[in-house]
Amino acid sequence: MSLIRTDFLDNPGEGTRYIVCKYTTELVDSIFKDLNEFALKTHLKEKSLCQLYSLIVCVEGAIKPHTEKILKNIIYKLILDEEQEISRRTYKVAELLGLYVDTDFILPMMIAHLTDTESKSVPRFVSSCLTAFSAVMTNTTVRFASQMEGFMENIIKLVVSSDFLNSENQDVLERTFRVTANLIHAAGHINKAHQHALFKILLQLGSSPQMAALKSQVDQTMDVLARSVGLGDGSDLFSVELTYLIDEMKENYEKWNKHSSERFIFDLLVRRSQNALIERFEDILFIIAANVEPEKEVELRMDMLALIEFLLGQEILAETIFFYAEIILKMILIPSTVWKVGSPNVKIRKASVICMIRMIDNKLVSPEKLNNSFKAILGVLKNCIDDDWANDLRFTSVIMIRKLIQYLSPVFTDEDYKEIYPELLKRLDDSQDGIRIATAETFQVFFRALPDPWSSSLYEYTVKNIFIHLDDSNPEIQKAIREVLVAAARIQRDKFYEIAEEQVHKFQHPSQVKALIEQVQATYK
Repeated sequence: MSLIRTDFLDNPGEGTRYIVCKYTTELVDSIFKDLNEFALKTHLKEKSLCQLYSLIVCVEGAIKPHTEKILKNIIYKLILDEEQEISRRTYKVAELLGLYVDTDFILPMMIAHLTDTESKSVPRFVSSCLTAFSAVMTNTTVRFASQMEGFMENIIKLVVSSDFLNSENQDVLERTFRVTANLIHAAGHINKAHQHALFKILLQLGSSPQMAALKSQVDQTMDVLARSVGLGDGSDLFSVELTYLIDEMKENYEKWNKHSSERFIFDLLVRRSQNALIERFEDILFIIAANVEPEKEVELRMDMLALIEFLLGQEILAETIFFYAEIILKMILIPSTVWKVGSPNVKIRKASVICMIRMIDNKLVSPEKLNNSFKAILGVLKNCIDDDWANDLRFTSVIMIRKLIQYLSPVFTDEDYKEIYPELLKRLDDSQDGIRIATAETFQVFFRALPDPWSSSLYEYTVKNIFIHLDDSNPEIQKAIREVLVAAARIQRDKFYEIAEEQVHKFQHPSQVKALIEQVQATYK
């Protein structure tokens, strides 16, 4: 009994063993009878389980003939009992069966129970059986290590071919994980043939939203699996497996929907594979592009754009993203920003604009490449910036235009500025003060970047339309507009003073315009 730790009846004597072995059948039947008594109180039920535990400690392998009866009539029924002591003691009994009953005997039996057509349709039974299976495997390698290897393939096949991994029942998923984790721990060294299958199981479990509470435990088991195949940790395992899984996904990624388990696996795989992504980055982009198509569900498209945002934040991928920047823009972000009739895609369009902002902020696209897509980007932004029902989208689009001006001003032409100014003038009339202030700040950048000279007629038209907002009732907007006009006076100053003098006579409080003129004169001495 030095092989495991027991919490009572340590090292029973030979006499005790002899007597218990002699009456094993009678004792087992008596325990069954007691535990099947519906009215049996909890403390008496626990006492009966303790008796069974002690009996197995005494008889060891001689419990084998009673194994199936114990599993079906006791362990499967009580291992998930609401009373913690009952479930804990039942789990301990299952562990003893794994220690003393040949692996060749007990595992096929339990696999048969799990795959029984009638039983496997009952989630409660599946959870109980998986929990027992996990407990049995805890000690299988203590005495029967040589037998375990022969069952690896069958157990993996059981998990993969059943519906356990696709179950919507959280308990079934958790128990499946326990089985897999205990299998990996029990196996010790795992050969390459089983590495891929076990990794996929853990990956699917770890990617399931219902398994979020056990994420850290799944990660730890990944580390154990990595070490058991001679790798450093879980990240090394992700790097090794990435190519195999991407190749498998290429067969059906175009058919994914919001319920596809593969898309959750893909998300986790990409987020964990680090620099291994570089080699397969183009394939990854094609998978993402196929799943942001307008006909895909909103949830799927949003998750794919969230994945793009994640990639844009990884320093290790900066050089790779810089190389593929045009593909990301033209295949993923610009199409995702397009307005569609009757499509609830405001969040998607906003997410796409945010990703473009990230590309500029992190300098992940050259000004030349971004300028190649400028007209296409501004084309979709015009729809975003006019969306009456989406304040956040309008605000984000104004910020995006500001970023474009700042980043592309060295390569902009006069025509580019002519495309921008009408959109900004519209937003100075926005119903949201925050958007009007953001527009004014963008106009400041516009005038600071504007070439000198610029179209005299357009300059006059733009400045006159901005002057209208100088007497806004919101002091914050007044201040922002004043700063815009000071920036506008950087060029064509004579024309500016001419416009300002005209405005003095139109304002109810002309002192505002006079103060502005003085501010301009002080700024440009």
